[in-house]
Amino acid sequence: TGQHYAGVHPPLAAAMAGLAGDAAEGVVWDPFCGSGTMLIEAAIARPAAVRTLVGTDVAPAAVSLATANVAEARRRKLLADRVGAVLREVDFREGVERIPELALGGVSLVVSNPPFGQRVKVRDLRALYTDLFAASAAVLRGGGRLVLINPRRVAPEGLAAEALSLESRRTVELGLRRAGSVEVWRRRDRA
Repeated sequence: TGQHYAGVHPPLAAAMAGLAGDAAEGVVWDPFCGSGTMLIEAAIARPAAVRTLVGTDVAPAAVSLATANVAEARRRKLLADRVGAVLREVDFREGVERIPELALGGVSLVVSNPPFGQRVKVRDLRALYTDLFAASAAVLRGGGRLVLINPRRVAPEGLAAEALSLESRRTVELGLRRAGSVEVWRRRDRA
């Protein structure tokens, strides 16, 4: 029904969903869901495997748009009726604790187009990405993946660095002053 002003183009979202491979089974989370494009493309890529889509965003308009787009994808039969959708207006850092579907170790895929700090202003971009890596490491099951656009190639720190390993990095032109990368991080098995 519409696109968020800082949203990812559907072909790039589809390619990113494809990079997730077999990790797109069960619960898929987009911490910065915008218009819901990443979630919808992940469900289209693995129609028999995705059980629940979880989207969080701090912008009420984005969550409303994502809700409308998920409903339209259902109407067009792009999403199976059995696929649940939980879309909430909440900072992703709080969502981990407030949304039951984001149970620790229960998410199979985190796929996201986080803010780059240009169209959506961010006070501390490095801290935002550090927090994203930490939240992803916390919720991902062993073998789960984080697929994200990383314009500055920020790396995980602390416990997240121990929990996540870089599987691939592809340079993409994002229309920024410099190229960014699409990265796939794998959650090491949990002890």
